[in-house]
Amino acid sequence: MGVEDGVVELGQSDDAILLNIKCENTGNVIGYRGETLDAIQYLARMMANKGNANYKRVAINVGNYRAKREETLKILA
Repeated sequence: MGVEDGVVELGQSDDAILLNIKCENTGNVIGYRGETLDAIQYLARMMANKGNANYKRVAINVGNYRAKREETLKILA
């Protein structure tokens, strides 16, 4: 994906795993309208919950993309 200098910060709550990726080339990780980021998040969710009876939500964010996208959608609405 062209990310060589990435750092992943891990956060966790009772029902969720939170990952924040920090890197220089965020565009490759986010993809067009977040499609790549959503795919990575989906795969991480499947891996985290494989063979596990207790479901954990997995949320991945890159460069505060989720908050920026939410603000853009509010403006559009």
